[in-house]
Amino acid sequence: MGDKGEKKLNAAQQRFVVQSLARFMSPSEVATAVKEHFEIELTRQAVERYDPTKAAGDGLKQELRDLFTKAREEYIAGTNNAPLAHKAYRLEVLLRLAEKAEAMKNLNLAGQLVKQAKEEVEGVAADTPNSNGKSNSPAQANLTVTIKNESGASLQAGSGAPKPGD
Repeated sequence: MGDKGEKKLNAAQQRFVVQSLARFMSPSEVATAVKEHFEIELTRQAVERYDPTKAAGDGLKQELRDLFTKAREEYIAGTNNAPLAHKAYRLEVLLRLAEKAEAMKNLNLAGQLVKQAKEEVEGVAADTPNSNGKSNSPAQANLTVTIKNESGASLQAGSGAPKPGD
């Protein structure tokens, strides 16, 4: 790392950089993290030398290449354990947010959150027009979604469901 007065990283710092890149952090984000954690300034280009998926990382030691591969595999596998990766958790969060919005008398936000919960249940992505101006979403299904919390309060969305505030 001797370019432009940059300090050479020790083994622990090199592992930190490699593992951060393996977790899909950008070189700029990694450089910022290195500065925060180790008080060492690195350029984005210096960080890229630790990424074996980039041309700049061609000279990376095999030990660090193996670490990158292992860290990336573990990171990808671990995303299945993240709460937001699970529909039930996302629906619980949306319910809590909708209840708070309703309690704050923000019925517009509550309605948006209920609509988002409905789309979550239906597996519908955001309804965006394609180049022909038509919707990319599948045909609308007649579906009513009711989300209940532990106390029995519920929110509904879908065809024929009352809107918040009705």
